[in-house]
Amino acid sequence: MPFNIETGSNGRASPVCASIVLIRGVDDPDQTGRFVDMLQMLERKMNRIQRITIDPEICHGKPVIRGLRYPVETILELLSSGMTPEDILADYEDLEREDILAVLAYATRLSQVKRIEPALV
Repeated sequence: MPFNIETGSNGRASPVCASIVLIRGVDDPDQTGRFVDMLQMLERKMNRIQRITIDPEICHGKPVIRGLRYPVETILELLSSGMTPEDILADYEDLEREDILAVLAYATRLSQVKRIEPALV
C-alpha cells in the first residue's frame, strides 16, 4: 500500500517542514518506519547544509565551511582528486566528518536543477 501524504498548500512534502506531513491509512509499521527514517535522513542533510556559510567578508563571499575559510570548492577538488574524507581530515585538523558531508550535501543541492541551458555564443 503506498503512502497517503498530506502536505501544505503548495502540494509538496518538504524535509524542512516534515512536521506538517501526516501519514494516513498506512497499516504496515515497516512502511511507516521507513518513511520516518527517510524524513530523519532528509532532516540531517538539511542540518548539514547549515554548516556551509556565505559571508562577503570571508573568501570573497564564496561558500565556506563554518566560516573557517575552507571554501566548498577546495574540499570538492580534494575529493575529486582522489583524497578520501579521512585524508582530508588528517590534513585539516579543524574540520570534522560532518563538514565533509555538508560539502557533499551542498554540492548535491546545487546540482539539483530542472535543466541546464547551453550558453549562447
